[in-house]
Amino acid sequence: MLGCLLSISILFCLSAFGEIAENIDAGNNPAGKSPTTVWRALLFVCHSIDADYTDKDGNPCHLTYTMSEKEVLDGVWSFEHFPSLANNYSNGEVTVEYEIVHYMEPIKTLASIGNNFWWVSPENIRQGLQDHAPSGAYDSVLVLWPQTDFSTGEHIPSTGWGLANSGLDDSSGMTYCTVANAATSIWKVPVVGEVWLHEWLHGICGFYQTIGYPMPKKDADGGEDHGYSNSSDKGWKEFYCDLMTGHISEEGSNTGITPEAWRSGTILSHRNQVSVNPLSSGTFENNKQTETNVGEK
Repeated sequence: MLGCLLSISILFCLSAFGEIAENIDAGNNPAGKSPTTVWRALLFVCHSIDADYTDKDGNPCHLTYTMSEKEVLDGVWSFEHFPSLANNYSNGEVTVEYEIVHYMEPIKTLASIGNNFWWVSPENIRQGLQDHAPSGAYDSVLVLWPQTDFSTGEHIPSTGWGLANSGLDDSSGMTYCTVANAATSIWKVPVVGEVWLHEWLHGICGFYQTIGYPMPKKDADGGEDHGYSNSSDKGWKEFYCDLMTGHISEEGSNTGITPEAWRSGTILSHRNQVSVNPLSSGTFENNKQTETNVGEK
């Protein structure tokens, strides 16, 4: 039976530039600076998997595995760097408030995305999402899941470390993305938290495009196509900064998430104006944190 075992709430605040911690309120908000848009996100940590899949040659396989405490901590640690990246790269236009749910029930099924590649779709964890991320509760759901058994090397084939819907999940009305477990060293390069930002941006770009703000081709995957490069120490920072401030040049016009787009509101304030788009795959603090363990026997 699902139950709540732990609930911890902590409020963190960062400056609009994501560098110096400070409380943002009417007393210290810079003159003329519009209030930041608050985006509600959930990190849904699926600790275990017990599911069938096929390998790249089409052979039937089954993975039963539970992530170690270190694997979970690594993924959560990386995720917790994502809100400050979002605030920094958007020039303070968005504040990500997040909660964390640790879901102990195993993933029982996977969704095929063709050519013997697999991912955890919203339908594969629908009951858990209905219980802990009901429609209207969040703008975005981000999922950490066990794709690899590091004790044996068994690995479920997929098209990327992270995958995302480029719009909204049709049942919950939230953006949805997944990131798989990884070795500790992988989470650290080139920028901690960038993988979560990247996958989150697929859904965010899809949402704002749906309500009328033009996005560059390939949205968060379009850096190289628009003349940007991946830096060994800063990752795709230059591209993400321009994408999240509406400065990606395309066919003589600027595209991306402009300040006006951020200030128009989040998914929760546009619930009657949005629709669903298909799966996209990527390459891989102002926040409120709440952690909950559920489904533990």
